[in-house]
Amino acid sequence: MEKLKTLQLGLEQWANALKRKRMDLKKKLIGELETLLMADRDEETLAKIIDTKIHLNMEIDKEEVYWEQRARYGDKNTAYFHRSATTRKRANTISKLVLDEGTEVTNDAGLQEAAKNYFASLFSSERVADPEKVLEGIEDCVSQEINEALQSPFKEDEVRTALKGMGSMKAPGPDGFPTLFFQKYWHIVRKEVLGYCLGVLNEGKEIDSANMTDIMLILKVSQPTTLVNFRSISLCTVIYKMSTFIPGRLISDNVLLAYEMLHTFRQK
Repeated sequence: MEKLKTLQLGLEQWANALKRKRMDLKKKLIGELETLLMADRDEETLAKIIDTKIHLNMEIDKEEVYWEQRARYGDKNTAYFHRSATTRKRANTISKLVLDEGTEVTNDAGLQEAAKNYFASLFSSERVADPEKVLEGIEDCVSQEINEALQSPFKEDEVRTALKGMGSMKAPGPDGFPTLFFQKYWHIVRKEVLGYCLGVLNEGKEIDSANMTDIMLILKVSQPTTLVNFRSISLCTVIYKMSTFIPGRLISDNVLLAYEMLHTFRQK
């Protein structure tokens, strides 16, 4: 994880330097083009004008791609992309919340506290009864052979399958590295990532360093003012997901499993 943090810092510095370089180059090309357009026209000047325009258009295209990625829209217009990204950021900003008692909260500290308390209460549960008594009447359906297979050590191909099964451009976790990074550069990060994941899965190695999650609130309706109109999602690091991922299993499968269990209880 420390190497990823170091890499993240290096990539940020590289990206900022590259952005400044492109801005300076674009400014220089615009200045050169303006000078050429004011000069007397001859074959050499016309050739330079065409060459400068081509170079400038290439830089503009790169800028459009950047804003297209930020805005998540598909139109070749940098100003439009810029407005789209700004509008999207503004729409996703929570500026006011109305609490259950009708109190309005507008400051950042109050908004954070209200959201934390609401979802902590929503996802908490009262102490449940001993499950052993509930399970007494259910016959065993896992054979010794199945049990041995379930408890067998995890292997490299299972971790690789888990990585392949993740969406490559899903929103990244706190470390900022999307799944695509690990998929594309697996030949570089394979040894250390695999060692960490198999260490967690097979040897009980600590997972605290990778267990970092950003909890994001997604709007259910336009311009919500109450927390009931938000749903939360967890943005985990890819390494954490690879250490806990079950190939072919969806969260909804757990809901269906719980429903089937309740249905079985009712039949008995």
